[in-house]
Amino acid sequence: MLLSILFVVIELASCESCTKEVNLLAFLVTSLELNGEYANIFDLLLENFSLQLMHEPIVFSVAGVFRLNFTLLRAMVAGITTYMVIFIQFMPKLSYKFY
Repeated sequence: MLLSILFVVIELASCESCTKEVNLLAFLVTSLELNGEYANIFDLLLENFSLQLMHEPIVFSVAGVFRLNFTLLRAMVAGITTYMVIFIQFMPKLSYKFY
């Protein structure tokens, strides 16, 4: 079970870091200066690519149902904690008699 939890955390961390790197890439692409014969064409292509990265963010999701980021981990922990509190409240009380 611990291995499964570790796998989920690593997967969510990689999705989160990839999203942050893509956001950084959009700003770095705009600062490139090209020289050469086809510099104008590459400038237009890089500008379009940069605009696409800024306006269409990269989102990792599971079948479009929920996003893979650290808010998913927080929701999972909150759900497990809530159900554990409910189950603990309905547990039968054990009475020990010491003679």
